[in-house]
Amino acid sequence: MTTAPDWNAADKAYQAHHAICPTCRAAGANPNHLQRCPTGAPLWATYQAAGMPPHFTWLRKRPTGKKP
Repeated sequence: MTTAPDWNAADKAYQAHHAICPTCRAAGANPNHLQRCPTGAPLWATYQAAGMPPHFTWLRKRPTGKKP
């Protein structure tokens, strides 16, 4: 079984690169039209593989539709 990458580490690595890379910033603004640079692409893949950010854990616990 493969463990997802640590979200905080993946976020920090990608955001540090994204801040200085105009190619990756442009790809973030136009995700269906532009690609990330050769350095940013694997960082982005790791970031995506890390899953949902820890502060959005409530999204994974959606109600079943039954009200108490």
